[in-house]
Amino acid sequence: MERFLNIFQPEELTGTIKRLARQQLLEDMWIADGFELTGTSFDMLKYFIRDPEKCSRYESSFLLFAQATHSGSIYAFYKKSGLKNCDEWPVIVLGDEGGVLVLAENIFGAMRFWTLNSVQPYVSGLDLSFDLFHSDDEIIPSNESYKKWIRKEFDLDPILNIAQAEKDIIKPAFDKYQQELTQIFEDQ
Repeated sequence: MERFLNIFQPEELTGTIKRLARQQLLEDMWIADGFELTGTSFDMLKYFIRDPEKCSRYESSFLLFAQATHSGSIYAFYKKSGLKNCDEWPVIVLGDEGGVLVLAENIFGAMRFWTLNSVQPYVSGLDLSFDLFHSDDEIIPSNESYKKWIRKEFDLDPILNIAQAEKDIIKPAFDKYQQELTQIFEDQ
């Protein structure tokens, strides 16, 4: 758990992410299929921002914090100027086949998205193609304890289906942040 928490600066770290880390890394709580908190280093960003100068300029703007899918997509916080910590930063998906799209306006939206359990994000290039798909795994552990936990700890309601996730979480975040992210990640 300490390895994961060390990717944050002290002023960026909140009780929210500490509790989430404790639940998954110490209590071994199943959160969602494909999801796993990691201490991914900044050097992974070079695979998404290919221009070395541009990557160096923006590397402190992103914090890669979790595996998003079994195929290698990554969740990252966008450390947007004016937002002070990981409770406020948008959550993005760095696609294993390229591309970057906003998933949620903040960690609370992402936590609600993860209640879908078997639904994983799929990002395809900078054509802004974003899809949600059900995992092919035949047996996926239940995340009912996670749903109860976020309801009790954060007063967050689980998402009922993909349509609700798109309407309540993804579209508002996309409309608010996607344009500026596209400018950062597009090839010159």
